[in-house]
Amino acid sequence: MSLGDRVVACSGDTEWTAALLDVARGADLFLCECSAFEAPLTGHLSYRQLAERRNDLDARRVVLTHLGADVLSRLDQVEFEVASDGLLLDL
Repeated sequence: MSLGDRVVACSGDTEWTAALLDVARGADLFLCECSAFEAPLTGHLSYRQLAERRNDLDARRVVLTHLGADVLSRLDQVEFEVASDGLLLDL
């Protein structure tokens, strides 16, 4: 999705797929769901999966959304920006 001269991409609920690299490529903002910390849940991504592929995500900014309880309890270990209710993002 384009907003003026900015590109915003999002993952939706998904397991890891190489298509995410295409979605994120060149985006100013990539909103990516992250429902688990260690092991992925069926139909969802884990923080570990994303952290392992961090350098492959060619987006200027990555913000994690749809955080599960185990991710929320370990935010001090998360090295991505995370969304919260009411968060406003400047592009």
